[in-house]
Amino acid sequence: MDTQKFPPCPYCGSTEMRTGFQTYEATVKKQRGSMMGGSALQHLFCGRCGMVVASRVLRPETFDSAAGRW
Repeated sequence: MDTQKFPPCPYCGSTEMRTGFQTYEATVKKQRGSMMGGSALQHLFCGRCGMVVASRVLRPETFDSAAGRW
């Protein structure tokens, strides 16, 4: 059984959170126009209202530092 607790949705107050993955080329890439590499995005969203409350890159270690580039 999943014991992880999430804060309530900031929009509707529900505590029913779900996860999913963005589909069809919705990956984060190292360079604009690059066809290789990258990482999928996973979203945490409210099971009641559907609002995405968090997103994360699943493989952050594959990217260069943002220092001096952001």
